[in-house]
Amino acid sequence: MYLSSFCANAPAGSTLARVIPEMHGPRLMAVVPSHSNPLKGYEIRLGADANVYCTCPSWRFKKLPVGARACKHILGLKAQLASTIAR
Repeated sequence: MYLSSFCANAPAGSTLARVIPEMHGPRLMAVVPSHSNPLKGYEIRLGADANVYCTCPSWRFKKLPVGARACKHILGLKAQLASTIAR
């Protein structure tokens, strides 16, 4: 995973902009490489509404409220951050 402290607004046509159009400048937390396609990566972002978003299909198509959604990318990032904090 590649952690980043901040990223500018998502491009207007991006998947992220379609998933969370009401947000302005969600913070990029990590870019996680796809397990099935090493040339592809998914963005994990912290929204202005304090929810965590992922651009992967698994997260986007879950039939749960945004705050209740998770995917392996978000869970992996949370585990990595927890182990870093525990040190």
